[in-house]
Amino acid sequence: MVKNRLKSDSGAMEVERKNLSHFHTVQFYNLPPRGINFMVYNGGLKKLALSRSDASIEVWRVGETPLRERVIFGAPKASVEALVWVGENLLSAGLSGEIVHWNLRTLEPQQTVMVTGSAIWCLDVHGCVVAAGTEEGYLNICRMEEILVYERVFDRQEGRILCCQFSPSGEFLATGSVDTVRVWNVMNGNALHRMTLARIEMNKEITVWSIKYLPDNVVVSADSAGRIIFWDAKLGSLLENYQALKADALCLTVSPEAAKVFVSGTEPVIRTYTQTTLKKDNQPVKKWVKSVEKYFHSHDVKSLAVSGDDTLFSGGVDSHLVIFSPSHRSEIKFAPLLRSACAEITRNRLLLLKYLNHLEIWQLATPKDSHQLQKLLELQSRDAEAIVCATLAPNGQFLLYSTDTQIKMFQFTVGSQPTLTPIKVIPEQFSPCLHMIFSPDSRMIFLVKSRGQVEVFTMTNLDLDHIQTFETGKYIKDLIHLTSVSPCGGFLALAGLCNSVVLWRFDEASGRWKRHISLPKYTNPPTAMQIHPTSKHLVVVYLDGKLIEYDLEELQFTFSIHVQEEILKRPIENLTLDPRDPDIFLLQDEQTVFSVRKVKGELEDDAEDQDSRKKSRKTDKSEEKNRFSTKIIKEAKHLAYLSWLDEDEMVVVKISTDSFLEQLPPPLKIKKFATG
Repeated sequence: MVKNRLKSDSGAMEVERKNLSHFHTVQFYNLPPRGINFMVYNGGLKKLALSRSDASIEVWRVGETPLRERVIFGAPKASVEALVWVGENLLSAGLSGEIVHWNLRTLEPQQTVMVTGSAIWCLDVHGCVVAAGTEEGYLNICRMEEILVYERVFDRQEGRILCCQFSPSGEFLATGSVDTVRVWNVMNGNALHRMTLARIEMNKEITVWSIKYLPDNVVVSADSAGRIIFWDAKLGSLLENYQALKADALCLTVSPEAAKVFVSGTEPVIRTYTQTTLKKDNQPVKKWVKSVEKYFHSHDVKSLAVSGDDTLFSGGVDSHLVIFSPSHRSEIKFAPLLRSACAEITRNRLLLLKYLNHLEIWQLATPKDSHQLQKLLELQSRDAEAIVCATLAPNGQFLLYSTDTQIKMFQFTVGSQPTLTPIKVIPEQFSPCLHMIFSPDSRMIFLVKSRGQVEVFTMTNLDLDHIQTFETGKYIKDLIHLTSVSPCGGFLALAGLCNSVVLWRFDEASGRWKRHISLPKYTNPPTAMQIHPTSKHLVVVYLDGKLIEYDLEELQFTFSIHVQEEILKRPIENLTLDPRDPDIFLLQDEQTVFSVRKVKGELEDDAEDQDSRKKSRKTDKSEEKNRFSTKIIKEAKHLAYLSWLDEDEMVVVKISTDSFLEQLPPPLKIKKFATG
């Protein structure tokens, strides 16, 4: 038994003037940190790709409201050390010595290319030409055509190549390794210059961790002594040398106009050096001057990237992606939450918690005994593979999970001693998938595949029968990222990153699922959706805060608003509908739970409702008739899940900030002025 880890606030929460008897806050969900190793920005697509310490790759849409669109799970003991965009193509590389070309539609490798020189530490691209630096000192050149084609290898250098970048013209390539910066001629593959870094201690090597090639033949390097050094790439000589950090300078990035250089590393501060024109002997001289400092992280910063409007992206050991907008002068942090909902709750008060490679089932107590709960099960995935999706049947009797290579199904029995019994599934269609959903009566299972097929199964006793496969590709042209089944079990809603929302309906006469309706495409992708438990209304929330309600029987919109910008600072990740009142919508992002309430007739004349009315009129004239009010219900640093448990009980799962920090290594200790 576990005590005092589930907080129950009796009568502490009010949802639109209707009191809940109990509001349970689960505080024992301790996700491990997954540090950010590398990130790269694509200006044409306005997308950011990043890799984490577990070898997973995330693709973020980084417009007005950032959204994590896709997650490619890493294999156990794998690594992703470098990423690069070649147009719309994403390439990754790591210690396996392969360059992987990813299919972002299916999240599967489209192609792999082996290179010379063992492990790959860095990638860069100019046009369609890709360079890869390796452990054994080889620079490999590939070309992206219809597929990635290996071309040639440069002369071998001594020591590993840890970083590389093409010149703006593509004629030259700068590389960094131990004690050395080199400039290469791309045409003939020969090194033009070899610049040696001065050591601070005679017997201690200097590692060049990051390098950038600026216009006017200037190369800037960041090294393990905490320095950034500007080099003349034409002459192979040192121009300027600055002690930027007190420890390793691990990463660099340069503003689009090349007037600012950002540097960070083991000392978790991001420092900016700005090119300034000064006078020396009455002559104008350009110098790099330290200007702005930003403290966003608690531990080592391992990667930086910058967009065309100078929005700065940073990440490192503390696992948070930080996006700083200079125009708004504010930053926003995203914790390393899992791709899909981290939890599920069943009718018999079983709570499924999902982790990277294991699952936990907890028994929540009744309201009279709400300060005690019991952990019933912990299930590790086979071979420690990352769990892509998992689900617990609404009746609590069946548990499913899928990885990239295998899918498992179990019968779960609570009793006095919880037991988990594997179920052997015969149909070949029962294979790894992207999403898995039970029908509300636990008798039907839907597996949504990465290529868009939906496999439908029925459960009879312990036998699983495959009854239908239907294709979604005609209606959803991109990855399916949201699913919802109606409480009546008659509707299935699927949403794709191409902004499509499509409904399928179960035809009782034929026993088949048929497409029912496709909602009009919106300008942004949906981020949350659910079908109301007491009415056949579909509610969808989009990335920019637009919320719509659609009647699935009458085939018409019944409600449409935009949530206020001051409330919506992050994408809505979860939508929960009040079973007691169809006019209330509960929305949740990473830090806030708030409600939207339909208001029939005139709004009340308090300041909050007046502001809501002004916003609804200002957003869209067609929405003026849709009056609504908003109210913040709960705030926390890392909210992961929100759901109704009963008509007067709710459960919210949050990540404890303290437990998250406890799992991180100790940060660099820096003595501050006037402290002991």
